[in-house]
Amino acid sequence: MTTADDLHQRGLLAASHGHFEEAARLLGQAVAESPAIRQFHTNLGLALSRLGRHEDAVEAYAAALVLEPGHAGTLAKLGRTLGRAGRSAEGVAALEQAAWFEPDNPDTANALGAVLAESAGREEEARRRFTRAVELDPGFGEAWRNLGLLEARQERWSAAAAALGQAVALEQPAGQLVYQLGVALGRAGRPAEARLAYERALVLEPRMPEAWNNLGHVLAALGDPEAALDAVERALQFRPDFAEARYNQGVTLQSLGRVAEARRAYQLVLAAQGADGDTLNNLGGLCLSEAEPDQAIPFYQRALDANPVHPEARWNLGLAQLSTGDWDAGWRNYEARRVARSFVIPRWRHGEDLAGCSILLWSEQGLGDGVQFLRYVDAVRQLGVAHLTLECPAPLAPLWRLAEGIDRLIVRGEPVPEVDYQISLMSLPAELGTLESTVPQPGPRYKLDSERRAAWGRRLAAHAPPGRRIGIVWGGNSENRQGLDRSMPLEEMMRLSQLGGFAPVSLQHGPQSGGAADWPSIAVWRQEDLADTAALVAELDLVITVDTLMAHLAGTLARKTWLLLPFAADWRWMCGREDSPWYPGVRLFRQSRPGDWPGLVQRVAAALTN
Repeated sequence: MTTADDLHQRGLLAASHGHFEEAARLLGQAVAESPAIRQFHTNLGLALSRLGRHEDAVEAYAAALVLEPGHAGTLAKLGRTLGRAGRSAEGVAALEQAAWFEPDNPDTANALGAVLAESAGREEEARRRFTRAVELDPGFGEAWRNLGLLEARQERWSAAAAALGQAVALEQPAGQLVYQLGVALGRAGRPAEARLAYERALVLEPRMPEAWNNLGHVLAALGDPEAALDAVERALQFRPDFAEARYNQGVTLQSLGRVAEARRAYQLVLAAQGADGDTLNNLGGLCLSEAEPDQAIPFYQRALDANPVHPEARWNLGLAQLSTGDWDAGWRNYEARRVARSFVIPRWRHGEDLAGCSILLWSEQGLGDGVQFLRYVDAVRQLGVAHLTLECPAPLAPLWRLAEGIDRLIVRGEPVPEVDYQISLMSLPAELGTLESTVPQPGPRYKLDSERRAAWGRRLAAHAPPGRRIGIVWGGNSENRQGLDRSMPLEEMMRLSQLGGFAPVSLQHGPQSGGAADWPSIAVWRQEDLADTAALVAELDLVITVDTLMAHLAGTLARKTWLLLPFAADWRWMCGREDSPWYPGVRLFRQSRPGDWPGLVQRVAAALTN
């Protein structure tokens, strides 16, 4: 005759082999034979829980607790099962009882944290319980994992990465857990470590499209777009309808200049999920990259229809409108740009009386932008301002100290004085309603040091005859993509020296200036600061420059200036023009196709010889 103990042991053996149906049958028989033994009920509850029969399991645990009301282990199991059954409040109560009976049990602390984590508004309590579990048992991988996933849900990415890293180190992790570690590392701003996590996840689970897609994202952030493209395309092999990966494919192709392929990828995203603000905004960007701002405008408008508060589409719409000459709408939309400044000082708005008031004008974006828009000092003065303070980045300070119309100059980072109003220089065109016909003349006037000018004049006289003293700039800001796109190889610029009589003087600043040392025909003279450079520029006959600060400086100083532009030029130079409303003395030379610096230089050479 089979005894209850035999049935119990056979049930436990079946459960140990994963045969939970058989285990539940045998353990149920054991309970029927000997209903007064708590362990029989508890183990039956375990088997039923593994079968997903949570309500039946709850009954088994409840019966066990009738026999031994304070048994902490059974209370903990009951609490977990109630949580799985969607009865979180009861689950928390049971687990809190278990924790009261066994306050130093890490498994109970972890289980209570898990139920609390699924209870709305109780995440902080869950965090404390998980933290308690790992304090009690630092090698408790599951508790570290639960803590990390909770931190990720709360977007506490650094804490999530730390906890998930511990879980991965302690467990034999599945690819999904390592993937979650990669997500946390990426969101915490640690792309190199995120890359390693994604690669490890893909060793464990090679067919995980989410990991391939995210690997592509971090590879792009690490400056390897070709590898990024390969990764996102692997994601699409495993899930062809993966819209996020298709979007990332478009972004990566766009960064590689593969415009037609990027456009196809974006169109597939739109076909799959309808109007999407980010995708439509990027399609507008593709049009701008092909010097077609009029074609970009409808995409930006559609992006705003899909998402009226899109963080970039309205600004980009403004840039496209300014490029096409629609300045009225363009300046209004240009105000949507992101400006990382906040003031307690009221922002000045058009129509507010400035007579007798004090105002702070401040420079934003690049150095060239500051020089271009400083002309609005005179316009603000004409509104009756009593005291005008100007804030500038440090490199502009030596030059702007020479500008007329400024009562006080401060460098960014210095204390801001008490004033009645403040406004960015680049917001003044919108407030003053600037149109092409009302662009202020370049300015203000700079009181350049006469001794510096005379010294540069003597040096230039020894270098080249009058009419051939030409300043050159070939490199934009090498720290961003736009600056690199605007840069040309020095070798191309030096082809002009082959014309004879051309005496180049380097006005190049920054890392790219070093290349001039390899060309003996270039005069490379040390300039103390921008004020010193301005004194040199004022003595030159011509400045030939790519789109950078020097174009604005030379234009403001009314020097003859030839500006060499990439195929898709910046908005301020508009479209298809050889002149500029911003600088009457500037002549524009544009690439006829993307990257064609040789062809552009050939046209400049022809202009020099005429």
